[in-house]
Amino acid sequence: MSLSCLLQKPFKIYDIRRGRRKPGLMPQHLACVRAAKLISNAHVTGDIIGSAELFFSPGKIKSGDYLFDIGTAGSTSLVLQTIIPAVLLSKVEKTTITLIGGTHVPFSPCFHYLANVFSPMLKLIGIDLTLSIVSCRQKDGFFRKLRAFMTDSICPVDFEIMNVSTPGQGTFCFLHAESAESLAGFTTLGARGKKAELVGQEAAEEFRDYYFTGSALDPHLSDQIILYLAMCGEESVFSTSRITEHLLTNLRVIGLFHKYSYEVRGEPGKPGTVRINPSSNNKKDIYME
Repeated sequence: MSLSCLLQKPFKIYDIRRGRRKPGLMPQHLACVRAAKLISNAHVTGDIIGSAELFFSPGKIKSGDYLFDIGTAGSTSLVLQTIIPAVLLSKVEKTTITLIGGTHVPFSPCFHYLANVFSPMLKLIGIDLTLSIVSCRQKDGFFRKLRAFMTDSICPVDFEIMNVSTPGQGTFCFLHAESAESLAGFTTLGARGKKAELVGQEAAEEFRDYYFTGSALDPHLSDQIILYLAMCGEESVFSTSRITEHLLTNLRVIGLFHKYSYEVRGEPGKPGTVRINPSSNNKKDIYME
């Protein structure tokens, strides 16, 4: 939907979340669809809970002040990352987006990752994204409300222990790694019955695995930033601590909407290098070494 809104190209998708215990669209996915629909004045069919098919035909991107309530503690970051490419790269006026939902949710970037890794890295390529948490509610867990302000202008390690005030329950560990040329982040969430020591250990192990590869980007930032690099006017090259299936899938999906070339050197699950050339034809090469 990000690419569809940005490039004004409709699409239809089948078998959404096929094979899952609960297939089809869930509330957080539906929130992404409806947010994209609103900012682009899109024509949409299949936007209901449990739907396995979706047709999306976008219109023109509109700036403004938006409020999206997921209705559960589902991931606000998924909604945000669905709509920000179109808002940031479409040259619209300053836009404010307020999201109500979860900010520290399994299998999605947490608020601290977006604010301390994703957003600063976008700024290096001329994109200004400011994030803040403005309030929280106890009934839905850790944090509930995320506010984003967006405009477009296209190894020593320090540890800081933070006490986070919240009426809800929850634990998490976020390690922020900063080098001369890059940023990385590693998050682990707690769970009922999970010791705090284990939460910290898991985050430390993720950082260790990244650090000793000598790569620039962590595996999460790698698949999140390629859409923006594909839209730039010049070639980009980066090393990643792990080539993920998510990264390879995103590279292929971008090619369905936008002509560009990419080259991946390395094997899935291992460190590698990615080269993106936005000005080339839709040619792709993957080298397994």
